[in-house]
Amino acid sequence: MRVPIAAGTFYPSEKSVLKEICRGISNAKIGSFNSVSALFVPNGRFEDFKDTYIQAYAHLLNIPESTSFIFISDNRMKRGKPVSISNEDWLTCLGKVAYDKDLGEQIKKHSAFAEFDNSAHSFEYSIEAQLPFIRCISNNPKMVAISISTSDESVVRDLVNAIETSVNILNKNVILISTCQTLRCNTSQEAELKTKEVIDFINEQSKYSEKKESSFINYFLSQECMVNPTVFLIPFIYSIKNNFSPRILSQKTIKTGVKEEIEFYLSIAYVK
Repeated sequence: MRVPIAAGTFYPSEKSVLKEICRGISNAKIGSFNSVSALFVPNGRFEDFKDTYIQAYAHLLNIPESTSFIFISDNRMKRGKPVSISNEDWLTCLGKVAYDKDLGEQIKKHSAFAEFDNSAHSFEYSIEAQLPFIRCISNNPKMVAISISTSDESVVRDLVNAIETSVNILNKNVILISTCQTLRCNTSQEAELKTKEVIDFINEQSKYSEKKESSFINYFLSQECMVNPTVFLIPFIYSIKNNFSPRILSQKTIKTGVKEEIEFYLSIAYVK
């Protein structure tokens, strides 16, 4: 059982506070759509991103109760394997989120890179901070948590294929949720320019083609400011291949305190 490490610091630990935050999901204005395939959300503190999280997770209110979640996060501490699947249940302040063994084993079977390794998840809080929302949306949620420390085109294609294959074999309803900073820039001016460039590039994407997939992967892997392009790309490629489109929900910049360094966060829902 993976126990919480960031409750009370990175996000509230009190059940009443978490439930009050989650109640805001039902009141969020999110626009119309038929279905959702994935979210890309920040991995920041609740005090900075509470409204961002509420708006993003409101897109999952009407998903089937049988839906499993695949979480993908940046392994900032570089512990464990480069692509690490957690095969443990995760305890949260609102109850347990169970490991989906069938889904996890299928992803491992069909991936050339993924390995079972809980050590990569032990001190990373990004996925943990998302789980209270999942507990509020689903009564008995199941998930597979994947931590990635590498940025590589082969890993992107491999994991998208492994997830697609696993979903088809098991005939599961699945939502991908990636969590990471988008950009880290040296100055606010650089952040402003890169932010506009990234958003323009995302908005230009429409129907899927192998040529567009390659151009998107190559574009983001070439960006020096990208924190972990692999974590960003997996939900995008998976979604556009299945005819979902990115809907940018919000954007935010935060000063890191290191000279003029700026972190930029995007929140995206993939809908149709």
